[in-house]
Amino acid sequence: MAEVENKKPNSKEILYDALKYQKESKKSILTLMQVFAESTEPIDINSVDETKNYLENLKVSLDLCNKNINTLESLTKNTDNPDIFNNVVIENSKNVLVPSQSDSIEENKTIVSQEPDVSYTIKESKDTKSIEQNNNNSLEENSYVENTLVISEKSGTVILPFQLSTLKQELMNSNNNYSSIDEIIKKDYSLPISLFKNPFVARFRESYKLMRKKEKSSIKEAFDLGLELMFNYNLHPAIISACKNIDELDIYLDYLDSGETNKFKFFKVLFEIAPSVVKSKHEF
Repeated sequence: MAEVENKKPNSKEILYDALKYQKESKKSILTLMQVFAESTEPIDINSVDETKNYLENLKVSLDLCNKNINTLESLTKNTDNPDIFNNVVIENSKNVLVPSQSDSIEENKTIVSQEPDVSYTIKESKDTKSIEQNNNNSLEENSYVENTLVISEKSGTVILPFQLSTLKQELMNSNNNYSSIDEIIKKDYSLPISLFKNPFVARFRESYKLMRKKEKSSIKEAFDLGLELMFNYNLHPAIISACKNIDELDIYLDYLDSGETNKFKFFKVLFEIAPSVVKSKHEF
């Protein structure tokens, strides 16, 4: 029986196989980024460092994939060059030959293998003490506070800024989808305060949503902003939610850095603090 001849793949096959693998890897990484950023699951505040490492690894992996894809796409245009495959290395993950040269494919090991092992337990945050708190202007029941971000521990709710005139117009044009202004506020402008109990992760997620949903940015741009603001301790994450666009957020951050948030004109911020429970001497 004649021996079966081992067919060595040509340069184009090698390059396109490697390119396909890198694009598949990029797609998987983007999916992981999106799933994490859009999740509403609370994360134990003790897992912040682990979560941060996971997010940074995702970003590094995406950057490597993008660099590899650019290099491979450039090489596919020069497959007639006989010197392009003088030196080759084995790419571990798929056993594919790739060019070895000064600007060749970087080894892109599987940095992200699984999501961080986190305990989904809500814990109270202590990092908002430096936020200006207004205890004297408490929200009156059944009243509408316009153009104000209300962060209420008393009711367990965050109410995003709104204009009453806009809500009235929306009610008129809703074709009976809404029966009252209260219903619009409840459905479209209210968030459970539990979403912000882990401020580190909440800042990341709200920054991501601002970029993706309001600015229509790429996943990478949204991810970059989330990582940038994740540890901005003085920034309450609900303020990111309240901003209509990145310009409003940038202006607020400038005032926050200078300690002049009172000059921020786009909306007011009102904190309703839950009353402290004072124990009697017999309870100590």
